[in-house]
Amino acid sequence: MPFPTSVVIPTHNRPDGVAETLRHLLEAGSSSQFEVVVVDDGSNPPLSLDLAAGVRIVRTPGIERSRARNLGAATATGSLVIFLDDDNTVSPDFVGAHERAAKEFGNVIGVGGISAQAEMARSPFGRFRWLIEGPSQIHPRGFVAQKNFCTAANMSMRRETFLSLGGFDPAIVSSEDQDLALRFSDRGGKLVFVPEATVLHRDSNSDLASYCRRHEWGARAMAPFIRRYPDWADNKPRVRFERGFGGAHTVGEQSAFLVRLALSQPALVRILLRSAAACERAGCGDRLLFPVYHVLLGLHLFRGFREGLSQVKAAPALPAKIEAA
Repeated sequence: MPFPTSVVIPTHNRPDGVAETLRHLLEAGSSSQFEVVVVDDGSNPPLSLDLAAGVRIVRTPGIERSRARNLGAATATGSLVIFLDDDNTVSPDFVGAHERAAKEFGNVIGVGGISAQAEMARSPFGRFRWLIEGPSQIHPRGFVAQKNFCTAANMSMRRETFLSLGGFDPAIVSSEDQDLALRFSDRGGKLVFVPEATVLHRDSNSDLASYCRRHEWGARAMAPFIRRYPDWADNKPRVRFERGFGGAHTVGEQSAFLVRLALSQPALVRILLRSAAACERAGCGDRLLFPVYHVLLGLHLFRGFREGLSQVKAAPALPAKIEAA
């Protein structure tokens, strides 16, 4: 039987995490019936869940998250599809909040809020993370002018529209949600912030080193996105990283590039990470640690963007329409 709404959750080798996400989702309740499509993307061993009514598993051999989400949407039955990550805990009536926003605003991308665990505020690094990530959640409810405002971890849109756009582009494995939002915006689509559809992110990156590594990977994997939108305001400085010294327009920019290049050498980065860890153990405060965190995060991003752009020279072709299953 078709459902009015489908929730798609991709997962890979996180059996406990997706089970917890699913438990909270089903306990949160909703104003309507909905189905859940869990896309097990090549987990080893294959994911095993005690399936409730309206929950099913779609198995893939390991096709990465964009294709996994697309497959989930293609096999879903709902006219509205909600994408949710496997390390999120949903708020009460999470599905209902997305459904009401879709009825109120029409054919839009609804973007829900993402909150941090309370434990984050107990450490300097946690407070630094929230300083970096928190502003993305400071929006009034309703339409958002920022055309790339989107997160695949908590978003909804009409399934028919999603499929007609070609879904998430498998060629873009980082910022694939921003790419989807920009392609949707180019068609005249609107983005809406839905703060009542909030999720708690159960993030495992609790230390500076793992956080920096994750962001370096993300920066490296963003290269296809940057190639597709080189004139996008956020991407212009990233393109200059690739051009190196010759891409800097002023003496100050040239000096800054040379300093980044020198400090981003692996041996120096390891020394800086160890120094930051020593400062944390010594009980240094935010005022001292935050500048060190900023420098280290910036160096990892710098390395990631340069490496990724050196490997990806052309923009990927736009994805074709996805056929419903």
